[in-house]
Amino acid sequence: MHATRRLILTAAAGLTLMMSGITAATAADEPAKGPNGLPILKVGTSGTFPPFEFHNSETGELVGFEIDLVRAIGQKMGRDVVISDFSFDAILPAITSGTIDMGAAGFAKTAERAKRIHFCDTFYYSGLTIIKRKGDTRINGIEDLEGKTISVQLGSISHERAKKIPGAKVVTFESGSEAMLNLITENC
Repeated sequence: MHATRRLILTAAAGLTLMMSGITAATAADEPAKGPNGLPILKVGTSGTFPPFEFHNSETGELVGFEIDLVRAIGQKMGRDVVISDFSFDAILPAITSGTIDMGAAGFAKTAERAKRIHFCDTFYYSGLTIIKRKGDTRINGIEDLEGKTISVQLGSISHERAKKIPGAKVVTFESGSEAMLNLITENC
């Protein structure tokens, strides 16, 4: 079996197991029915993180890897998937309040977040990256951000890390692309 397919199936199985526990614990009454007459799996995302979740520029429909993944999970669980678009920082509170059953928005698993919600097995690894204007030779590492203005996505791991940089002015945005635009327009 191709490694990518095995990875996707492993992630889907992990999310299915995770969601089975969450829905059983939160569904005291008969769940609402979706368009196919199946119980609804309510998913929150933030359509600003291609290729994982984003809006198709022609149709406006939410698409991407995690969108496909949650639809496959819903099918496996016998659920109609209803996906709602949230600001990134509102998804975790929506999960903990029971407004949605699960989130799919490129979350980094941290010990603090794991105290409040369940995570599936990690299916994509990334790290933090400093993005600077072309030709800027002043910033070569995280220590060079001390005392600087830093644009980040609200509620992201980058936001948490930036708050720890001495003297930095942290400016938050609803999406990573808005933070990038702030950099491009030389506001930071």
